[in-house]
Amino acid sequence: MCCKKYFYDKFIEIINQWKEDEIAAISILVYSNETYVYKGIKNFFEISIGYIQKDDKYDSDDVKGLKVILNAEEDDETAEIILEFLVSNGVKNIGSEDFEKSYDENMNYIGKGPNGYYEVLNMIAETARDLQLHGIVNKKFGKIPIIIHDLEYSWYSEEATILANSNNEAKEFIEYFREKFEVMHCTEHRSGISRK
Repeated sequence: MCCKKYFYDKFIEIINQWKEDEIAAISILVYSNETYVYKGIKNFFEISIGYIQKDDKYDSDDVKGLKVILNAEEDDETAEIILEFLVSNGVKNIGSEDFEKSYDENMNYIGKGPNGYYEVLNMIAETARDLQLHGIVNKKFGKIPIIIHDLEYSWYSEEATILANSNNEAKEFIEYFREKFEVMHCTEHRSGISRK
């Protein structure tokens, strides 16, 4: 089965179950969880979807209606589909990470997570973009963003969120987190540019 089609159908199935009013954003967590091992592969993936209501902030603590789609249990259909997707895309040493290549000379993180994570993240972002482009989200909730993130809202999460919202649905979210990171004096690496 096509990985994107599988997640597209899963996301629609879950979204259609939400009855709450004033949903302001959809939150999709794509996380390489160091405690998850699937068929001997460490750092396997966790994928879940939930929503943020209008009175809440964009932080992951405010996500409601959380539904886990993948958590790497043995013989899990979703884990198998992810694994097939990565193998078919030529990803080697899934779950491993070269830490020496993950930081620049100023110790800014420039990595893309463990092998396979970036590919999965972008596949999910493309799937979310299809939900936006096909009007699935707009028809049910209006023009709201789909936020794609890990636990730390890394540079590649921002990149994935922008990809998922090609009609600029995530503009307010992106501005919110860029400002938050600046206030926290975090170092962020995006598109080869470090920002403090």
